[in-house]
Amino acid sequence: DFTLPAGPGAVEKGAPNALDEQREAEKELLLAMDGYDRDAEPLVQRLLAALADRNLVPLTVLDVMANLGNKLPVALEIPLRKYLTEFMANEEDKARTRDVAAKVQALCDEYLQSLPEGDARESKRAVVSSITAVADEYAEGQRMHAVRVVAGLLARYVTVENHFVGQPRDAAIGALVKANKDSLTAVLPLVVSHMHLRARNNLVLSLLRALRVFPQRFQVEPLRELPESLQNALQTIAAYQGKEYADVALASRQFLAFKREKPIPECVADLRSALAESGTDAVASDPLLRANLLTELFHAPEEEVRKSALEAYERRTYMAYDVKSFESEVDGGRAFFEWTFESGDLSPDNAGYPLRYGLSAALPESDLAAQLGGVIERYSPPAESLDLEEGRKVNVLHVSLPAGSAPGSVDETAKAFEGILAANAEALRAKGVRTVTVIIPDEGVPKIFAFTEATGFTEDPVRRGFYPSLHHYLELDRLENLQLQRITKSYSDDVQVFLGEAKPGPNAPAKGRGTQNLYVRSATYSKEQLVEAAPRMLQEALDEVELARLDPRVAPTSSTRIFLHVIPGFESSAELLVGNFEKVMSSTLAQYAPRLLKLSVDEIEVKIHCIVDGEAKRQGVRLMASSQEGSWLRTDGYLEYLDPITGIGSTFCTISKDSGASPEVCFLQPYRAGETLDAKRATARRIGTTYAYDFLGLLERALIKEWSSYIAEMGYTETMPEAVLTSKELELAPDGSVRPVNRLVGTNDVGMVAWECLLKTPEYPSGRPFVIIANDCTFQSGSFGIKEDDVFKAVSEYARDLGYPRLHIASNSGARIGLAEEVKPKFRVAWKDADNPAAGYEYLYLTPADYEELGPEVVIADPVDVNGETRYKLSAVIGKADGIGVENLRGSGMIAGETSAAYEEIFTLSYVTGRSVGIGAYLNRLGQRVIQKDIGPMILTGYSALNKLLGREVYSSQDQLGGPQIMLPNGVAHVGASDDQTAMEKVVRWLSYTPATAFDIAPARGTADPVDRPVEFKPESTAYDPRHFIAGTVDASGRSLRGFFDQNSWMETHAEWGKSVVVGRARLGGQPVGVIAVETRLTETRIPADPANPASSETVLQQAGQVWFPDSAFKTAQALNDFNHGERLPVFIFANWRGFSGGTRDMFGEVLKYGAYIVDALRKHEAPVFVYIPPAGELRGGAWVVVDPTINLEQMEMYADKDSRGGILEPPGICDVKFRKPDLVRLMERNDPVVQQLSQQLRAASEQSDVDALQQQIEARQEVLMPLYLQIAYEFADLHDRPGRMKAKGVIRDVVEWSSSREYFHWRLQRRLAEARVQDRFSEAANFPVAREDVLEKLQELADAAGVDFEDDRAVVSLLQQGADKVDEAARALAYETAREQLAEALAPLDDAQKAKLLGEVKAKSD
Repeated sequence: DFTLPAGPGAVEKGAPNALDEQREAEKELLLAMDGYDRDAEPLVQRLLAALADRNLVPLTVLDVMANLGNKLPVALEIPLRKYLTEFMANEEDKARTRDVAAKVQALCDEYLQSLPEGDARESKRAVVSSITAVADEYAEGQRMHAVRVVAGLLARYVTVENHFVGQPRDAAIGALVKANKDSLTAVLPLVVSHMHLRARNNLVLSLLRALRVFPQRFQVEPLRELPESLQNALQTIAAYQGKEYADVALASRQFLAFKREKPIPECVADLRSALAESGTDAVASDPLLRANLLTELFHAPEEEVRKSALEAYERRTYMAYDVKSFESEVDGGRAFFEWTFESGDLSPDNAGYPLRYGLSAALPESDLAAQLGGVIERYSPPAESLDLEEGRKVNVLHVSLPAGSAPGSVDETAKAFEGILAANAEALRAKGVRTVTVIIPDEGVPKIFAFTEATGFTEDPVRRGFYPSLHHYLELDRLENLQLQRITKSYSDDVQVFLGEAKPGPNAPAKGRGTQNLYVRSATYSKEQLVEAAPRMLQEALDEVELARLDPRVAPTSSTRIFLHVIPGFESSAELLVGNFEKVMSSTLAQYAPRLLKLSVDEIEVKIHCIVDGEAKRQGVRLMASSQEGSWLRTDGYLEYLDPITGIGSTFCTISKDSGASPEVCFLQPYRAGETLDAKRATARRIGTTYAYDFLGLLERALIKEWSSYIAEMGYTETMPEAVLTSKELELAPDGSVRPVNRLVGTNDVGMVAWECLLKTPEYPSGRPFVIIANDCTFQSGSFGIKEDDVFKAVSEYARDLGYPRLHIASNSGARIGLAEEVKPKFRVAWKDADNPAAGYEYLYLTPADYEELGPEVVIADPVDVNGETRYKLSAVIGKADGIGVENLRGSGMIAGETSAAYEEIFTLSYVTGRSVGIGAYLNRLGQRVIQKDIGPMILTGYSALNKLLGREVYSSQDQLGGPQIMLPNGVAHVGASDDQTAMEKVVRWLSYTPATAFDIAPARGTADPVDRPVEFKPESTAYDPRHFIAGTVDASGRSLRGFFDQNSWMETHAEWGKSVVVGRARLGGQPVGVIAVETRLTETRIPADPANPASSETVLQQAGQVWFPDSAFKTAQALNDFNHGERLPVFIFANWRGFSGGTRDMFGEVLKYGAYIVDALRKHEAPVFVYIPPAGELRGGAWVVVDPTINLEQMEMYADKDSRGGILEPPGICDVKFRKPDLVRLMERNDPVVQQLSQQLRAASEQSDVDALQQQIEARQEVLMPLYLQIAYEFADLHDRPGRMKAKGVIRDVVEWSSSREYFHWRLQRRLAEARVQDRFSEAANFPVAREDVLEKLQELADAAGVDFEDDRAVVSLLQQGADKVDEAARALAYETAREQLAEALAPLDDAQKAKLLGEVKAKSD
């Protein structure tokens, strides 16, 4: 009855085809997502229109059928075409997409079932599988298909941006190139796509807007759960950081939050049930209640529901108040709830509060004007709430109108209500009304307007949308000095976020008024214990900050201040709460410090209420963690008292830890706008760093975290010491010395600041000294002028004199530059031709008057006469101000020399937190040890200056020149850090391996790892990661294999440089040591291409394991120097080198020089050095030479495992020289019976033919045996390289088995350190350096006297620990002998009279 259509073209020719439209729009959008220029918005709408077209499914099926052609069985084709064409032709057919898909599936199943079972059915099933695949795709409906299409586009976006988010573009591109070194063509599309990020972001936003209206577009219920593909894409985008992703991240977060919310009708239904079943009190006190949802029930048809909703709403709203009475009533269509209340907290001197009155009215009509008079008439406040002093009003009125009562805009509605209230103002004042709140329910987000008597009942726009009392709970009065903007709606009704700036003056510009602050104000009804809840509450507040910072109005440099009001009371004393708060905040802030830093949090306030025994009122307590006094997030606590009239916090006093001290009373002031510290912090953040003074707080958090980790590791129950960090700021005194200074933070007049700190660490619980010198990047960009150089030098010398460790926090712009500003407006130009300036000029000059004003101290000029005019021709400009030119370079040279000297004498460490330019970069290198932040480049010249020099745009960022991707692989920087808090944690970790001063030896630290356990990871002859035997690892079965050193004690440095050697620090039995190990695997060194040279390309050098290359040899020497200077660390060298790389490239690369550096470093090392050849390790040739103990016999010892080897050449190499073929033949003749027999026959043979035949047999036999005997020769040569011979020859001290090496070396190390301490004691007593052999001689005598085996390290250590008095006695005896010898030597050339006179003078002086 019907004609078969030709396929998908069955629709009218020229009419839109939904399938073609989808394919074309999707293809174009994919191109747009790949960075091609497309107008995305119309394409999105075109795609969505096609995806929602009812004919999309039949067209898709018909298209698949057309592609199948003759393969499609006619028995299936006919019913399918009939059904699909009829459906398309009949627009009245209301079948849904899933119904069409189900019908297609059913027709296919019906056809297959009609076939006989077996191969025939299965072959046809394969044919129709492409049709059933379409049915499967649309089985959940057309909406789900559209969701998957959108998810695919978002996944395309995520695939690209995951490579770029969170790092500079050039670093991301470098990582892509490294990851795709064999297929660089894959990199270009990703980079091109990212370069068009803004357009692609707009496309993502358009897709997200479309997703929100999918239920309406497809006429379906909203999805309760998102498909996994879409969920993953949105979660990924929502987590993106950075201003360039702010819009898409915010939109993704909002969409995810929107989908998480339960539909409003369901929430309201649940509330209705809870009111009926649990009662108003339970509902009002529910911490999870969304109070504004109750407004949906204010106008419910049931009277009881209306009364209960009003009561629950007001009881919730006024939970922090002392409610004295309440009553509900329904009068006709009106519902009322009235209550009396007082402020709930103590007031100063326990002054009484006035009784206040509130009335809440739910009115049946939308016309407020017609109903307000009746409400005012019904309003019945008690007399004591009226006629208060100064005419204050304290009562409240809440009016709720039915939904839809605001047909105009909210601003228009507010204006209309203002007019109505103005007409009734006198009546309201007569009733003592302070605030009128009008509520209009609106699908769970009511329109709420607050009108205050103080402003003539005009609306307070700040309170718009707030439930009554939230304004006071959030203390928004304290923001009165600021111009506020409400930021994107929070996740909760109880949280509000504002952007505050100083209010502009009459002549202020529209923009740039000053510092921005972000204010997060939150109220919580949770009754959790504060200590347990603090981390969660802080995390939730930080989530709000994250959301707010995605708003484009929020500057990256804005400061964040968090305020949290906990409404329920705590049954605890204020003092106990404050003490617990300080403890929990210390650990919480340490845990979340990186996030707090990233979000620029400078203040956290928590307001709580204590229920005090015997008191009718609660005690308000304010807990603070604030940076406003200078220290970063310093914690404190205060008692708070309310104003007796308003009930608003008015005064607070400090809680003194001295019970006999009187509390200090202060006033709670509104926030001040544009504070100096805020501006300085904003400047530092703009540069990408932290304000210099805030690093003390970060250091304190790092110490707390270190203590927490240590206590957790040791299983201790005691807490960390009080005040883990104390500091005093240092300044330069007029005489050039260093002195403490007590000044307000931010008042420094020089761009270099310094502190002397006392750090209480697990190694030094009573404290260790530490000196910090920091560039203040907010003072003239942190540049180095004469004052800065003088401060730096003086403080560094101070640290050197005392032997204190010194940290330089670097964020600077290099040597300060300047011009003589007093000369600039006065000089003139002598043109060659005044009428033709293009001809050039001859010189610059001053008029006589200007020269007279400036004087010869400012300029050097010679008088010249030009046509009777006297001019002073400038030959040099000196300037009045000091520090604008070469004098700054002289100062730079001075501090460069000082830093070089400091490295030699004390522990020096630099942290590059921001850009470090010129001398700033050199200081970091001269101090040697460097921690570099991800966005802290070290450069000599800025990239823009280089671009100008090159005449084209070559470099795009400072990071290309000196970022971590340059400075970590080249060895200038030791370790990297993602942020300033992480860096301070690494500083504390590094300090834990160093002594308190350069004159000490680092103490052992407690460890839970027993020294007598075996070393479980054993190196093998195959390649392995040496870090596994250093720190331990987990094998393939999940079994833990512990390494040589204490668990969790390994800290690697220079990990990206000289990768064929591994260096770092660890602990053995708690004792800090330096570690040098050898990489046995193949490694790669990358030399980047220079963008300034188009012909250059990246070079990748492969480096074999067990070989020293130029970079790894330099790294070894550098590590030894670092271990020695200021750290005095014992060193373990796990020697497994076959030698140095001696190829042309490496010889040109100075491998010989850097190998010699190793010898230099070992010769100067002042702490024990243990060279240990591990199992399967070998030490040969030049590699042995540069670590041989004879380089420094006083400090170095060498050991070997029983399975290690040592020699000049490897067995094959030495056999090529010393065990050649004749030697092998003689070996065969001695050992092979066949050769012996043939040789005997050869000697007896008389015929030449017999001789020739036997000779051939012998040679054939030798050829067969040669490989075997070559191995025997290798074995023989190998016997010369074994530990037994090494020890017999005295080149190693002992053979130490690997499994027990940990315990052996622990006691050997402890003995060497104990001997070093004795040596120091003897040298101090003798007043000159005592040689180690003399110390050992004395100790031998002590051991013999005590009956101790002098070869037993453990016994000798015990002897030295328990026999300290004997050691002191020996030191005094040595001092006596030394003095006697020196005196005898001094007296020798004198006569008897002179001797007598001198001895008498010495005796008199000693008396």
